[in-house]
Amino acid sequence: MVSLLRDFSAPVKLHYDYSDRDLAFLMRHARNEFARWDAAQMLINKAVIANVAAHQRGQEVTLSADLLAAFIAILDDAELDPALKAEILALPGEATLAELFEVADIDAIHAVRGAIGTALAQAFGDRLLASYQSLLLDGYRVVHDDMAKRALKGVVLGYLARLDGTLTDRLVRQQYQGADNMTDILTALQIANQHLLPCRTALLADFEGKWAKDGLVLDNWLRLVGAKPASDVLSEIKQAMAHPTFSIRNPNRLRALIGSFAMANQVQFHARDGAGYRFLTDILIELNSINPQVASRLITPLIQFKRLDEGRKSLIRTELARLQALPDLARDLYEKVAKALAQ
Repeated sequence: MVSLLRDFSAPVKLHYDYSDRDLAFLMRHARNEFARWDAAQMLINKAVIANVAAHQRGQEVTLSADLLAAFIAILDDAELDPALKAEILALPGEATLAELFEVADIDAIHAVRGAIGTALAQAFGDRLLASYQSLLLDGYRVVHDDMAKRALKGVVLGYLARLDGTLTDRLVRQQYQGADNMTDILTALQIANQHLLPCRTALLADFEGKWAKDGLVLDNWLRLVGAKPASDVLSEIKQAMAHPTFSIRNPNRLRALIGSFAMANQVQFHARDGAGYRFLTDILIELNSINPQVASRLITPLIQFKRLDEGRKSLIRTELARLQALPDLARDLYEKVAKALAQ
C-alpha cells in the first residue's frame, strides 16, 4: 500500500483512487502521523460524497465495514497518542465538507454528517463511556499528555452525546461544574450547545453570569450563542446583542457573535427563507458608517456563494443589491459587492 506525498510539505492537490480498504489500512498503519490523519479525512470525505447523493435520492446513510472497523481500531489503539486520536476521530466541519461539491447541498451535508457521527457512535458503543472515564484527570497540568487527553475526552464526549443524550447531559454537567480549567469548561459548553442538551440553557447562563464583566472570556459565550444549531438562533443573537458588554463598535464582540453565526452555523445562516442573509446584511448596513473595514471582512460568507444552489444564490444577490444601492457605501464594501454581483 502506497502512502503518497508522505513528509512532503508543499501544498499539493493529488487525486488517487484509493478504495475504502486502502484508506482504512493507511489510517491504521501508516508510519507518518499526517498520512494517517489524511487517510481518515479521505475516508470520511468519500462517505460524505456517496451519502449526500444517496440522501438526495431518499436513501439512508450507510458506512462501509472497512470505515467502521478502522475508526474503532483507532479508538482502541492504546499506543496511539491521544492528540492524534482526537484529530483522526473528529469529523470535518460542514463548511469544509461543502468544498467537496461543485454545488453544495447545505441541508443534505448537515444531515449526512450527523448521521455518520451517529453511526460511528453506535459502532463505538460501550467503548465511548469507558474511554471517557479513562481520560479523566486529577488536577490541571500544562503538559502534552494531559492536553492530549483533554482533547480526546472532548471528542469522545461529543460521540457519546449522539449515543445517549441523557447520560451525556449528566456527564457534561459534572464536567462543567467540576472543571478546574477553561478547556474542560468550554468543551462541556460546546457539546451542550452543539447537541442542544437539556443542560444547555442553565450552563450558558451560569457561564455568562460568572464572566459578564470580562469581555474576552465572554466572547466564548457569544460564539456559542451564534453557533446554536436551532431555528431560534437569531432570536438568541439579538438578545445577546443587548448584553452590556456587547457593542457593534467592538470588533472582537462582533466577530465572536455575528462571525460565529455567519461562518460556523451553516444550516441556520443558509436557511432557505433567507433570514440569515437579511440579518447579516442589516448588520453590514449599520457597520458601513461605523467601521467599514470590519464590515469588509464580515461580508465574506455572504459573497462566497459560488457553490450554493440557485435558490440561495438568488436570495444572496437580493441582499447584495440592497447593499450596493446604499448611496454612501464604503469603498471597502463596494468593491467586494460589485465583484460578487458580477459573478
